[in-house]
Amino acid sequence: MHYNEVRFELTTDYSRLQNQRELKITQPLVLEEELFEQLRVAAHSLQTNMQRVVWAGFSVLLHRYTGAEQILIGVHDSNSDWVPTRIDLSVHTTFTELLANMQKVTSDHESLSVIMGREINTINTWMENNTALELGLAVEEHSNSLRLSFVYDAGLFAEDTINRMAENFRTLLAAVVVSLDQKHQVLPVLGERDQKLLSSFQTSESVPYPQDQTIQELFAKQVELRGDRTAVQFANQKLTYTELHARSNQLAHALRSSGYGRGMLVALLLDRSFEMLVGILGVLKAGAAYVPIDPDAPQSRIDYLLEDSRAAVVLTRSHLLDRLQGFSGEVVSFEQERNAWESFPITSLPLANSADDLAYVIYTSGSTGNPKGALLTHRGVSNLAMAQADVFDIHEESRILQTASFSFDASIMEIFFAVLRGGSLILTESHVLRDPIALKELFAREKITYALLSPVLIAQLPLDAGPDLETLASGGDVCQVAVAQAWAQRVHFINAYGPTEATVCATAWSSLRSDVIPNSLPIGRPLPNCKIYILDAAMRQVPVGSSGEIYISSPGLAKGYLNRPNLTAERFVDNPFEEGTLYKTGDIGRFLIDGNIEFGGRIDKQVKIRGFRIELGEIETVLQQHSAVGECVVIALKSSDGQKRIAGYMVLNRTVQMTEIRDFLMKQLPDYMVPAHLISISAIPLTLNGKVDERALPAPEETDLFDLDSYSPPETEIQKKIASVWQEMLGVKRVGIHDDFFALGGHSLSIFPILLRLKPDYPSLTIQDFYTYRTVVGLERLICQKEEQAAEQGALSDAKGGVHISETIQKGIESPRGVLLTGVTGYLGSHVLFDLIETTSTHVYCLVRAHDQRAATARLIDTMRFYFGEQGVELLADRVSVIVGDLSADGLGLSAQDVGTVQQEVDAILHCGADVRHYGDEDQFIKVNVRGTEQLLAFAKRREGVRFHLVSTLSVATWAPEGVSEWVVDENSNRPSAQTADNVYVKSKRLAEELVQQAMEEGIPATIYRVGNLVGHSVTGKFQRNVETNAFYRFMKAMLLLGATIADRQYIDLTPVDSCSRALVHLAFRRETKWRTLHLCNPIGIRGNAFTKILQEIGYEIRVLGAEEFQRWVFEAGNFSEQEEGRVLMLAHLLESDGDGPVLRFDTSQAMALLAEEGISYPEPDRQLIERMIAYVIEIGYLPAPERRKLVDSERCF
Repeated sequence: MHYNEVRFELTTDYSRLQNQRELKITQPLVLEEELFEQLRVAAHSLQTNMQRVVWAGFSVLLHRYTGAEQILIGVHDSNSDWVPTRIDLSVHTTFTELLANMQKVTSDHESLSVIMGREINTINTWMENNTALELGLAVEEHSNSLRLSFVYDAGLFAEDTINRMAENFRTLLAAVVVSLDQKHQVLPVLGERDQKLLSSFQTSESVPYPQDQTIQELFAKQVELRGDRTAVQFANQKLTYTELHARSNQLAHALRSSGYGRGMLVALLLDRSFEMLVGILGVLKAGAAYVPIDPDAPQSRIDYLLEDSRAAVVLTRSHLLDRLQGFSGEVVSFEQERNAWESFPITSLPLANSADDLAYVIYTSGSTGNPKGALLTHRGVSNLAMAQADVFDIHEESRILQTASFSFDASIMEIFFAVLRGGSLILTESHVLRDPIALKELFAREKITYALLSPVLIAQLPLDAGPDLETLASGGDVCQVAVAQAWAQRVHFINAYGPTEATVCATAWSSLRSDVIPNSLPIGRPLPNCKIYILDAAMRQVPVGSSGEIYISSPGLAKGYLNRPNLTAERFVDNPFEEGTLYKTGDIGRFLIDGNIEFGGRIDKQVKIRGFRIELGEIETVLQQHSAVGECVVIALKSSDGQKRIAGYMVLNRTVQMTEIRDFLMKQLPDYMVPAHLISISAIPLTLNGKVDERALPAPEETDLFDLDSYSPPETEIQKKIASVWQEMLGVKRVGIHDDFFALGGHSLSIFPILLRLKPDYPSLTIQDFYTYRTVVGLERLICQKEEQAAEQGALSDAKGGVHISETIQKGIESPRGVLLTGVTGYLGSHVLFDLIETTSTHVYCLVRAHDQRAATARLIDTMRFYFGEQGVELLADRVSVIVGDLSADGLGLSAQDVGTVQQEVDAILHCGADVRHYGDEDQFIKVNVRGTEQLLAFAKRREGVRFHLVSTLSVATWAPEGVSEWVVDENSNRPSAQTADNVYVKSKRLAEELVQQAMEEGIPATIYRVGNLVGHSVTGKFQRNVETNAFYRFMKAMLLLGATIADRQYIDLTPVDSCSRALVHLAFRRETKWRTLHLCNPIGIRGNAFTKILQEIGYEIRVLGAEEFQRWVFEAGNFSEQEEGRVLMLAHLLESDGDGPVLRFDTSQAMALLAEEGISYPEPDRQLIERMIAYVIEIGYLPAPERRKLVDSERCF
C-alpha cells in the first residue's frame, strides 16, 4: 500500500480553533477495470508506476482545491521513508512534464533506507501513527483495480465534503489518462455531484422585469397609480408622487433647454433634502446621468470627482456654493434658479434615452490609487427595483428610511425601492443616523417598515426599535452572527452583499429561508436574475466548499469605469461559461453545501502574522464576548520594523484594565491571534456609507499598549538593561517599567532570544518568569529577591515523614465496582484506561473535556486509536462510560445526572488529569491542578470508603540537604523541591498533594503516586502525541542537532509509559497502599554520560564538554548559523535545569516490594530500550536519523 499526506491550509467545514480531532476513512473509491487499465498504460508510457501517476494527480487536485502553487506533501512507500516533497504547480506544464519534474525532485530519495524496517500493513495502522494529519490519501493496488481511500479529520471536514472530493479525484484521473499532453491547469476536476450543485447554487430564479424601460418611465407609472400618495417625507414636510413628478419635470425641461441631455454627466452636490430627489429624477428625465457628490466629503475628494468626471454642470444648494470655488464649469443653485424653473412645463419630456444608457456614475475607493467612477445603467436599476425588491419585502405601503449618503450605492436601493414601487422614502438629518436612541425614536414616529443599515449601526440599535419594522437589512460590511440572531427573532433580517459595480446588490441571506444561523453569517444566495461564480486564479470553478474569487453576472453590471479603460478590461471580463460579461470582485467566497455563500474577505487584505493566516473577524467575535466591550474592530498594522501586528479598537461600556481584556483573549485564542495593541476609543469611526473607516482609527502609540498608566522610564541598572533588551528585540520605541511584556508584542517565541540576552547577567531568570512577572519592575524585584535568597540559603532540616494513620492496614486486592478516571485523553491516562480494562473487572467512568457527549466520545476514541489502534477502540465497548466534564469548571462541569452516577457508582477516583505545561498562566494551573483535585476530593468525602488516587510528579520532591554530593529522596519525604517556587506546574502539583495529605489526616483512604520521567512504550517505543512539548525529548533533539552535550553525572530516569501504567493500576487495587506516597519510576537509573555513550554507539556524533565550556559555547550565537533550532532547545533545557545540584536518586522500595509480589518490574535502561525510544521519534520525523548505523526494529504489540 502507498500513502500520500498533505499538510497545508485547506478550506475546512468546521473551525480549526474548536477542533476535536477524530480521524475517519471514506469507503474505498474503486477505479473500474477500464480506468485502471488506462492508468496502467499511461504509467507504462511514462516509464513510471501507477502510484506516481496517482500521486501527481493528487497534487493537481490539492492545487485546484486550495489555489496554492506550491504543494507540500509527504510520500511514503515500501522503498522509502516519509519524504516531504514540494511540488511546484505555478508553471503551466503538461501533466507529463509535471510528473517528470516530480520524479526528478524525488529521485534523490530513492536510496533512503527504511529506518524502522517495517511495512505499514493496514490503513488503520497508518491512521494510528498519523493522527495529526488533516487529509491523507491511501492507494491500494489489486490485480485489475485500484482502490482509493481518503483519510480525514472529521473535526474539520464533513463526510459529504470528502466523498465529493473523492468523486472529483476520479474525474481528474479519468481526464489525465486521455490528456497526458494537456496543461494540468485545464484538466477537469469537478465530478457530477459538484457540477450539479454548482449549477443550482450559482443561479437564482429568473424573474421578469421591464428590462427595456428607463427609470423615468417606471417612475411615471407609479405617478399614474399613486399620484396622491406620499413619495418622500422630511420631518413634517411631504411631497406626493404628483408633486415630485412635476418638480423634476420642470428641472428636466430647464436642463434640456440649456443643452444638458443624453450622454452628458451632471454632478449633484446635495445633502439630504427634497432637492436631492428632484435633482436625481430631473437629470434622468433630461436624458443625462447624474454624479452624486456628498458635501460632507473632504474638499480634495470633491475637487477630484468634479475634475475626473468632467461634469458639464453642478446642481447644488446655496449654502454649499463655497465647496465649488475651484470648479470652472457651470454651477446652478436650486434656490437661485427656482423661480426660473417654475416657468417650465410640469409635463414629461419626450424620452431621449434607453435602458442601456448611463443612469449614474458612483465613485468607489480602490485599495490603491484614486477613486474610480463606476458607470451604471437604467436597466440595472430596473432589475434591482422591479425583480429583486420582493426579496426585501418592498410593497406600496413600505416606509423606507434613507440612511446612506447618496454618493454611495446603498442610496440607489433605498431611493428606487421607494419611488419605483409606490412606497414612501423617509429622509432625516444626518446626526439622527449616528444616534441609536434618536434613530429608535424616528423608527417609531415615522412607522419605518424597511431599513438598510451598516452592521455597526445595527449593533448599536436597541432591539425593541421599530414596532412597525418588517425588514432590517445589513450591508456594506461584515455582520456579526450574534447581531443577526438577535434581530432575526423579531423581524425579517437580511445580510446583503454586492459591489457598486453590480448595481448595489448581488446576493442576500434571509432569516426566513434559514432555520439555523451558522457560526459565520453567510452573504446568502444570488438575487433574481443574478449569477455568482466562484473561480480560481485561472477562472475555473472551484469545488463546493472551496474558496475562490467571487465573479458576478447580472443585468446590473456596470459598463466599466469612467476614463479607466485598462482597469475596466481587468475587472470586467468575458464570461467563459456563457455569452456575456463577468465582474471580478476581488472578494473571497465559497459555496456552502446548502447553497449559501460564505464571505472570506478581500483578496488583497489577507493577513498573515508570524506565518499564521489570521481571520480578523474571528478575533472580533471573541473580543466582543468580554462584558466590558460594546463594539470593536480589529485591523492589521505594519510596525516600524516591517512586521505586521494586530490592533484591537474597542468602545468600552465600563471601566476595565486592558490587562484583564488581554488575559481574557489569551485564554481563548492562540497567542499569535492576540492583538499586540488594545486601544479604547469613544466610537468606531465610519465612512460616509457606514463602513468602518480604518484610516480614521488612531495610530497606536507604544505608550498606549495595554497598560494605560503613565509612562515610567527605567532608572536602576537592572531596569535599564531589561528595558533596553525588550526595546531592541520587540521593535518598540520605548519601554516603561510598568509596560506589560505581552502587551508590547512579546509572545512565547520571543522569550528565548530575550532570555538569551539577559541570562549572562541574571542567570536566575527562567521562561516562566516572563509569564508571572510581566513588567520590567516585576522582573527586577524577582531578580533581587532570588539573589537575596541565594545568599541567605541555609541548611534545612528533613521534613517529617508521611501521614500516619492509626488504622491497621489490611493486605490484599480490592475490586471497586466503578472507577472515575481523569486525564484519560492524555499519555499516561490512556494507558491506565487500557490496563484497567485489560487486567481488572471494574467499570471505568472517563471524565473527558468536550462541549457535548458526542465530541467527548470522539475525542476518547481518537486517543485510544492513536495509542493502541483498533484494539484500543474495541476495548471502549466493554465497561467504559464517557462523562463530559472539565477539571477547571465549577462542579467539574458535570450534569446533574452524571453527579448522581459518580456518587452512586464510583468506589475509587484515579486522578491522572492535569495541565502539564511547565510554564504559563499560574491561575490556570491552580484552577485545573489544585481546584480540580479539591473538587474530586469532595466527591470522595461524600461516601465512606471511596478511595482517592492522585498522580503527582517526582519534581515536587527534588530536595536535598545543603552540601551533599548525592541524595536519595525517600518516598515519605514531604520537603518542597526548589522547583516549587519557580515552576508553576510543580507548584500546583505540590499544592494538590497537600490537599490529599490533609484528606488522609481526615481519614480519606488516599494514595499519592509520584511519577518519574515517562518515555516511549517499552516494546514499540511509541511516545505521546505532542512529542514536541516534552522537555526530555526536546533535550534529546537539541543534543542530536548540535552534536554536543554537557558532561553529566546525574541519573536520568527512563520510565516506559506501559510499565508505569501497569504498576499504577496494580498498586491502586492493593489495600496496603492506602495513606501512602509511592514513587513510580524506574528503580534503575542511567547516568547522563552513559546515556550519551549509547547514543554515540547507535551512530550519533556527539561531543561531551565540561559544564562551563558547554554553556559558553551554547550562548555564543555565532556557533549556530545552521542549527539555531538546536541551540534554542538546548537553551530552554539549561535555563530550566539545575546542573549544579547534588546527584539525586529516588527511593522506590515500598512500591517495588508490592509490585514484586505480582512479578511486575521495569525494563533496564539499556541500549535496546533507548533504541526503541529513538526509533519511534525518528519515524515520525521529530529526531534526525543517525548517520552511521540503523536502529533495531521495534515490535508492534497492539
